Amino acid sequence: MTEHDALVEDLADLVARVSEGTVPRDVAISSPQPLSELGLSSLSYLALMDAIETEYGIYLDFEADAAALTSVRGIAGHLREQGMVARG
Repeated sequence: MTEHDALVEDLADLVARVSEGTVPRDVAISSPQPLSELGLSSLSYLALMDAIETEYGIYLDFEADAAALTSVRGIAGHLREQGMVARG
């Protein structure tokens, strides 16, 4: 497994946790659709961004980075560009 894949899995775990199962881990990993289309509410999205900032010790600029922050793979790519790796 690559570091990118591990990061995607870590982020999918966060999505499943903050959505309380509304967006299952496997769906978050496999779907290219925006998380909002998968059922992630705006409140859960904010909780996800907060969890990512806390877990990875970074600041996410929602206005500048909005296009990259819509799917798990997009978020993972954005984090990798900033030098982030999987927590595990």
